[in-house]
Amino acid sequence: MVTTLANGDEAIMYLAGEGKFCDRAIYPFPDILVLDLKMPGRTGFDLLEWVRNRKLRLLTIVNSDSGQRSDIERALDLGANDYHKKAPDLLTLIDWVRHLDESWAQWHSGNVWRSWGEGFREARGMRPVPPG
Repeated sequence: MVTTLANGDEAIMYLAGEGKFCDRAIYPFPDILVLDLKMPGRTGFDLLEWVRNRKLRLLTIVNSDSGQRSDIERALDLGANDYHKKAPDLLTLIDWVRHLDESWAQWHSGNVWRSWGEGFREARGMRPVPPG
């Protein structure tokens, strides 16, 4: 099931099971959260921080137009498991969805998953994600 939400505030209400999203039979807790950094209301950064502060076990992937190193690093610092620049064409989008499926399968199986974000940091000599 795929649920699309209008903005960051609605995403938080959904994750919290509040308001119109209180019935988990209709609005189940997601396995994967795919978000943009630039959303109406609360931003993707706000949403990542909200998820991190609640220590939710949720595969979180940023899909954004921003390729700025500072945005990527901040998203990863806030707990994003992966970061992708939005696909410029259909073939790239299909490859990205395949990667998403593989990432979820590894995450769901309980295997230790080396995120793309970790590889991204290592390849660019960026500081590691702080523990905890």
